[in-house]
Amino acid sequence: SLLTNNLAAGAYLAQLITGVLPLFILPVAIFLTSTAIAASIGSSWSTIAVMLPLVVHMLIALTGGVAPVMVDLVPQFYATLGA
Repeated sequence: SLLTNNLAAGAYLAQLITGVLPLFILPVAIFLTSTAIAASIGSSWSTIAVMLPLVVHMLIALTGGVAPVMVDLVPQFYATLGA
């Protein structure tokens, strides 16, 4: 999509949180962001459509741009996607 590929929003978010936000807090931050989006939009499906591409591309950028993402490189992988 335009947001993830052309704008590289996931890579930009990964760059913003690197060194600022510890990775073990990432699932909580994603959950709180998703909660705010769902409350403002009013649709959980729209929240999934917005957040899933961003989070997947952010996790790919956090692992050094290697896809498919190796779960060993990001211990909070499943928790972050579940949030």
